Amino acid sequence: MNHFFLLSIFLLILNVKNEDKRIRFLLDSNTKK
Repeated sequence: MNHFFLLSIFLLILNVKNEDKRIRFLLDSNTKK
């Protein structure tokens, strides 16, 4: 395996985690209103 492939997977996982946090934050702010 080359490093670029591993790096892209790693970034993809990080991006998914960040999206999850953003979605939860939006859901929380919506329920508080």
